[in-house]
Amino acid sequence: MSKINIKISILNNETNNTLETLGIKDDNKIKYKEKDGTLTIIDLDNYELIRDNNELRMNYIFKENEGTTGTITIKEYNKNIDVVIKTNKVELNNNNISIEYEIENNKFIYRLEEIK
Repeated sequence: MSKINIKISILNNETNNTLETLGIKDDNKIKYKEKDGTLTIIDLDNYELIRDNNELRMNYIFKENEGTTGTITIKEYNKNIDVVIKTNKVELNNNNISIEYEIENNKFIYRLEEIK
């Protein structure tokens, strides 16, 4: 387990959110907390993104040029919503990952970069 400085960007047509924070790398997974307290885990081996807070748990798996089904769990109602994810591109270089994907024709780019 090691601590690393990271920069996370989530881009789409409507928003451009960027966060610089301290992450923990363990078993080729990077974990970090967002400003609102959401725990985010990116699995660099399986291209899986998990976001978990008091209200929601989001679990997305990315497979380049394939469709996958992601799950959003609304905790208050114990209900799951499935979303179809089309992954256009996945690039991994050391602790840096970039994922371009679409959900319901909305395009997103998720980037995590290690700051040295």
